[in-house]
Amino acid sequence: MLFAIQEWRRKQNENITLVEDNGRWTSLNDEKSRPFEISEGSRVSKWLLWVQLSPLMPLPDEKCKWLWIFPDSVSKKDFRRLSRIIIRKQRTHEDESLSVR
Repeated sequence: MLFAIQEWRRKQNENITLVEDNGRWTSLNDEKSRPFEISEGSRVSKWLLWVQLSPLMPLPDEKCKWLWIFPDSVSKKDFRRLSRIIIRKQRTHEDESLSVR
């Protein structure tokens, strides 16, 4: 019985998300889901990815979403890939900030 409950919980929490190399984030589980983009406010650490998602086409009063992604919640390969995307977004933002000055 315990296994069945754990299996059921795992299936309930499953989320399929498409993350492109440019940081575009789309949930494939929900037909009504709108695309977001990983923003430069995101942070990377060995124990956690703190992901800030900005809507690509914001609705009135729509704010950023925040996600915590732990290394054991995704594959090692996906954790590293998300880390690289976040770092790339941060560097791009820093480069743009320096060029504006």
